[in-house]
Amino acid sequence: MSFEVYLQRFENGNTASFARSHVEEVFGPRMTRAVNEAGMIELTYPEGGGGTLHVGIGPQISNITIFRPGGAELFDDLFVLMTRVGAVLYWPDEPPCLAIATKDADANLSADMLAALGAGILVHSGRDIIAAIKRMI
Repeated sequence: MSFEVYLQRFENGNTASFARSHVEEVFGPRMTRAVNEAGMIELTYPEGGGGTLHVGIGPQISNITIFRPGGAELFDDLFVLMTRVGAVLYWPDEPPCLAIATKDADANLSADMLAALGAGILVHSGRDIIAAIKRMI
């Protein structure tokens, strides 16, 4: 069974874009440059963690997906990207399944998204994200 996390930026209830270059700056050292035909990029970390990154094409994107994410370093990088672009992170689960890096970040989501994901769990690091996913916060 696969697990994935979604990092997405919102403004006033709508998706909003950010520069794709932020993804490349944060994850670049961990990217395996061999991209498969589905546009997936493997991320590999020294600790053994990683995942498969799916990122849109073009200079501006609104989200990324990481399939089979694992390892504290990967989640630290996700936290860096969240704070850099003002995005939230969510995953498939019963609410709450939404991590926010600032206390007002979930105010930009639509009412439907908040109803589906629940109130945001404030996180301050990758380890906090892992704890939120595991429901330890």
